[in-house]
Amino acid sequence: MAYLLTETGAELVQDARRFCEFEVYKQSVQWDREGRASDRAMQMLKEMGYYTLTIPEELGGPGLGSTDVAAVLEEIAKADAGLAVSIAGSNLALRTVLAGGTPEQKEDICGRIADGQIGAFCLTESEAGSDAAAMKMRASHMADETWMLTGTKQ
Repeated sequence: MAYLLTETGAELVQDARRFCEFEVYKQSVQWDREGRASDRAMQMLKEMGYYTLTIPEELGGPGLGSTDVAAVLEEIAKADAGLAVSIAGSNLALRTVLAGGTPEQKEDICGRIADGQIGAFCLTESEAGSDAAAMKMRASHMADETWMLTGTKQ
């Protein structure tokens, strides 16, 4: 599929292709057989900035658009879908904060992702599946600036 990529996006796709040729393709079958991910490959992708793809420029990231991000993830998924999903999930969690968070939350979460932490987007519940309107889990703000979660996720 042909994409209209930015120059940065095209460079990241090429870098991802080279990375996967040397670090992922040969090992991905073994990782699948063992039912595990490669901590080394994930760490290298973090260090290369792939977990920060959607961080806006004003918050220290490349600020890539959806087309560039999709092309990069597609390239990584060709070698190992699990690695691509890890990056996509972290970026999905980040997008949620960018869409509805306070400026302080955006700065905090973007900084955490840039420092190598991974975000998570927890939607699925046993009785709701992935129907966001049917979710039962709730987060309650406590008096001491903490949150209490009630319910379960899959």
